[in-house]
Amino acid sequence: MNQFIKSSYSTLGVGVFILLFAPELVAAVSVSPLFGNHAIIQSGDNIPVWGTADEGEKVTVRFANQEATAVAIQGRWEVRFNGLKASTIPCELTVVGNSNTVISADILIGEVWLCSGQSNMAFNLGKVTPANQEEARSHPMPQLRNFNVKQAVSPIVLKTVDGVWRIAEGNHLMGFTAVGYYFGRSLTENQHVAVGLISSYWGGSPAEAWTSDKALKSQPALEAIFVTHAKRIADFTKQMENYLKSKATYDEKLAEAKSAGNPLPTEPKAPRDPQTSFPNSPSLLYNGMLHPLIPVAMRGVIWYQGEANHQRSLEYQTLLPTMIADWRSDWGRGEFPFFMVQIAPFKGTNPLIREAQMKICEKVKNADLVCTLDVGEAEDIHPKNKRPVGERLALLARSKVYVEKVISSGPRFAKLKVSDNVAILSFNFTVGGLVATDNELKGFSIAGDDKTFVPAIAVIKGNKVEVSAAGILKPVAVRYDWESAPKSSFSNGAGLPAFPFRTDDW
Repeated sequence: MNQFIKSSYSTLGVGVFILLFAPELVAAVSVSPLFGNHAIIQSGDNIPVWGTADEGEKVTVRFANQEATAVAIQGRWEVRFNGLKASTIPCELTVVGNSNTVISADILIGEVWLCSGQSNMAFNLGKVTPANQEEARSHPMPQLRNFNVKQAVSPIVLKTVDGVWRIAEGNHLMGFTAVGYYFGRSLTENQHVAVGLISSYWGGSPAEAWTSDKALKSQPALEAIFVTHAKRIADFTKQMENYLKSKATYDEKLAEAKSAGNPLPTEPKAPRDPQTSFPNSPSLLYNGMLHPLIPVAMRGVIWYQGEANHQRSLEYQTLLPTMIADWRSDWGRGEFPFFMVQIAPFKGTNPLIREAQMKICEKVKNADLVCTLDVGEAEDIHPKNKRPVGERLALLARSKVYVEKVISSGPRFAKLKVSDNVAILSFNFTVGGLVATDNELKGFSIAGDDKTFVPAIAVIKGNKVEVSAAGILKPVAVRYDWESAPKSSFSNGAGLPAFPFRTDDW
């Protein structure tokens, strides 16, 4: 006997009726949640759409005045579309199988970006300042949408993700990643296209959790990651033994307490198995939250992560490029843009992690970095002012991807020259000149042959900075904001802060 299922949906004035005829014992054709209601699909050629169906079932997909067919293999079907042009006019995606039809409504064609990393990317609009929340609420943006990937830890590669597309308006807005929202909003406003954010992040996660096991094991320099993981596994075995003993004692006390009417004891907490449920373990987030997104078409990635790796900065210089290469290889869409956020000032942060991020961008093709020295909070690892962060990432995209004539970087150290007792620093990205944000430069230190750094006096001279200190007759090296929680003191004429740097490699 057939089941008849009818559901209705309406958005933006579009009425949609979905008819699903699902005979018993026959699996209905489905489409990946990435192509559900309100989805943004990347413009361009070779754009995949996929889902599930019975083995050997023929599936027909209609989208943007095109039609494509596929046959399900191992329960999965996939079609590709070409010549998809950006459009802000809602359309439908229709998937027809043997026993049912699925219609996804209110689909736009535009620009898709993956937002990933740890808690500062996960930091949503509901946590920014009240003024910024109110400003966002007052500017609904139906062309900006977010797909939040449901958190999943897995020891094996998963085939699909859970999630739904949300529009940047109303009650759903505060759940948007704040950095992603400001990034996407800037692109929407300046490129006049629909922007889709695929948000896949996990607070506190290190980069190795987002990298495949195969890629990690291909790098001898990353062996320590597996040594640490092996120790976690050994510790877990001992922790589980202790837990089981505590649980047995707890059960006895619980029974006695209930019988005597006494307060109940506190139940011991079971440890997490690092091989199956610990989000800091190698590859577990790659398996559960990254690989299942492949091969969704996207323009590039914005990445806010590094706090969890800040004490392993040298290793990070191998780890993150390995992860980037891993993702690019898996997607097979070339060296797509990978734009990162340099870690914001916070007490206890190793400044070497910021240098590692800069070095990575210098050696990895189509990767770049935004500076956050001026928007950090020394006492809060989650600074609330996320608007400049997202908008600076958007400047990188607007400049490097969409070829707008915008300034996308603050000053970056280029060269050191010594004249008598003065160190003369040259910079790149000095459009509009160098500007002391508080009328004086701070955060500079200088050293001579003894490699001992002392506070220095720094003065802007044109597009250069001259640095000196009493007692340093022959300068050898200069550092700027080389500490855990520095305060930015100069920028270029576009108002973008200078990046921290050191001229030595000590």
